[in-house]
Amino acid sequence: GRGHGALPAMRGALRAAALPALLLLLALPTPSRGHGQITWPPSTRHGGNIHAGADCARGECFWFSNNVEIPGPTTLPASMRSMEPEVEGGKRDVWRTHPWRAPGTAPVYGSGCGVAGGHPTHEYANGGVPPVGVRLGLDGAALAKSAPARWLRGGVAEVAWAMSANHAGGYAYRLCKADNPGGVTESCFQKTHLKFAKASPASASSFATFPDGERKKMQTSSPEFRRDVFVGSGASAENENENDDFEWVRVPVPTCRECASAYDRCGSPLLPTPGLDYGSQWNVQVNCYAACAGSASSRETGSCPDETQFFFGNETETETLRYSGYGKNIWEWSILDTVEVPVDLEPGEYVLSWRWDCEQSAQVWQNCADVEIVAFANQTRWDVASAAAIAEVPAVARGGGDSSLFANERCMDLLALCRTEQGRGTEACGQDRIDATCAVASAAAANARTRRGFVLLACFARFVF
Repeated sequence: GRGHGALPAMRGALRAAALPALLLLLALPTPSRGHGQITWPPSTRHGGNIHAGADCARGECFWFSNNVEIPGPTTLPASMRSMEPEVEGGKRDVWRTHPWRAPGTAPVYGSGCGVAGGHPTHEYANGGVPPVGVRLGLDGAALAKSAPARWLRGGVAEVAWAMSANHAGGYAYRLCKADNPGGVTESCFQKTHLKFAKASPASASSFATFPDGERKKMQTSSPEFRRDVFVGSGASAENENENDDFEWVRVPVPTCRECASAYDRCGSPLLPTPGLDYGSQWNVQVNCYAACAGSASSRETGSCPDETQFFFGNETETETLRYSGYGKNIWEWSILDTVEVPVDLEPGEYVLSWRWDCEQSAQVWQNCADVEIVAFANQTRWDVASAAAIAEVPAVARGGGDSSLFANERCMDLLALCRTEQGRGTEACGQDRIDATCAVASAAAANARTRRGFVLLACFARFVF
């Protein structure tokens, strides 16, 4: 038939032309992606699910503020640092302007629920892209409301979140009345900053909570493994209650310590480069800083092979929990805490904001959930993450419904592996494996706006190789 000899010839010519481009792709640094989200209560607006743990296949962890810094001096004591705590300021302290160094003061985009992709107008190569099919910069507060959790006024409630990339730092929970006259805003959330419960050793600790309800106490350096709490006035200039004591918890999972000095290894921080230029000097440096925190060394096992940034418990427990520096071995468990519900809150509908101020990166991660404050104990719902309550929550499959984002993650991870000495020449990096993995990724993203150059190149590679 006509043209039967033309297609092989065309493929041969394109193969020769495409090979250098594919090799260039494999040589580029892998962007940091996959971050954190609320998993309890189940009324989160962003899609986090206690059954899926840190899995981000539905895009629930892409709501944040990217490349933001504290506007003034650091307020955090060295004992609460999570990155190179022995470095005392100056140019060698590359983390000195990152949000955790003065919790709550770094400005954020949006209304306190994060924005899709981390910026209103610009994508960035350090994971700064929105979920598939979501407009860049969409305010998380605009997401659809969920059936609320119901918390007892003056009681306590359990909350949980999970991460798939450890940017260190610490986190807090806040409330804003849903019908606040000024709307749901970051400043409104800062006016009702929740305290962490401490009445008993159990309520004063953080737990790794599994989908079946099993719990393991997170091991810290504090007595009885109590959570590491920083109490400060960390509020933005727009908050009227800046003299209030705000409680923040240091992320109980340490990053790896792969560099004696990030400054010596990676240099002084560069200004961010807008756009998805994964080979920019800035993004190369971002990935260098990430490698110092274990992005490469913990990738395969999900745990740090050697030193960590701070104490995290005995070897048996940490192996069981797969404490992770930064790897892509996604946790099935969430970090659970107990917070106090203020007794003076007016019953009614509220929005809960979780805010994670990072120290390893210049980022603030946020998710929101719907909560109703009630006056009687028999009205509560989802205030405790018991095995029975968790069982009531519809489970989602890890990897998501259509697995589109998960497929993209797998393609990027495979390409990253194949550019390493360990990956080259292995069966996992055979062209058939690359074809199969990245073809799924590209097909899943075909109806979405193409945001990453690897998608098009993967499709091209599948055709010509």
